[in-house]
Amino acid sequence: MNTVKMNDQHGGTDYMVRINKATLHELKCADSDALHDAFFVNGQEVEELYIGKYAAAIYNDRAYSLPYQKATTEITFKDAADACAAKGPGWHMATNAEMALLALICQRLGSIPHGNTNNGKYHGDETERGLTYDDCDILTGSGPVTWSHDHTEDGVYDLCGNIFEMCAGLKLVNGIIHVIPNNDAAINSDDGWVSLGVGFVSREGKLVLVPADLVKRDFISGWFHEITVDPAVDAEVVSRLKAIGMVPVSDKNVGHVWLNNEGEWPLSVGGHWHNGVHAGARAVSCDAWPWLVSTSVGVRLAFVKLKSA
Repeated sequence: MNTVKMNDQHGGTDYMVRINKATLHELKCADSDALHDAFFVNGQEVEELYIGKYAAAIYNDRAYSLPYQKATTEITFKDAADACAAKGPGWHMATNAEMALLALICQRLGSIPHGNTNNGKYHGDETERGLTYDDCDILTGSGPVTWSHDHTEDGVYDLCGNIFEMCAGLKLVNGIIHVIPNNDAAINSDDGWVSLGVGFVSREGKLVLVPADLVKRDFISGWFHEITVDPAVDAEVVSRLKAIGMVPVSDKNVGHVWLNNEGEWPLSVGGHWHNGVHAGARAVSCDAWPWLVSTSVGVRLAFVKLKSA
């Protein structure tokens, strides 16, 4: 079993899912036996990651991964990150590298997650339901096993729909993708941002990855699985973006992408309870201010054990 019951430094209990090491080749990101970015944290290679089995519920300023809770929303990016870090060393807001890794694992397993995409139900099969508490949002983990990342009770639940989840480590700055390299965002630092020198434009209603000098400052959207790459973009950059979930490796991981190419915007993933076909594990939103609070946006907890922690 990969579901692990863990305690934070305050004695609080969480249900986490162990994710073991995987290579870029295994995940179909590149013809390389190098490990996925998520397994490099602060200069260390880690054997495993722990991702919250459920979206976080925050009590007394600390985040928890527990079943049958109302996932906390209406919280700023900073307050959500602080609630995760407050649990002690190794605890953090799930990073984009980690959430992208999960989406790639779903694809590898052939278990693209369903979820609450239509008022407590899955739009593709309305017999799939969760337990709603306000006729639309569901209690965490209350849906069927098809709502977990591997379609088993042992998986990570609610990656598709219900609420968007804020992620650390990736943002748009005037349309240009910036990242904290590898999985260094897991140490709860906002330092070390680097530009990848690329962004997206819309061509004939579809998103295209282009060099930075071609990016226009406007709002664009399109389907994740329909993203294409301009020939001018370096192949190594493309492989890196496949690993961190900004370029598809196939047409299997569905979701819509909303991008504001003017200003600085953090990333949220997953979609919302009313997004229907637009929700998915790689539904991506970079169009909400970090200080904005919304009933549709929450957070997921993660943990990594470092030698220094």
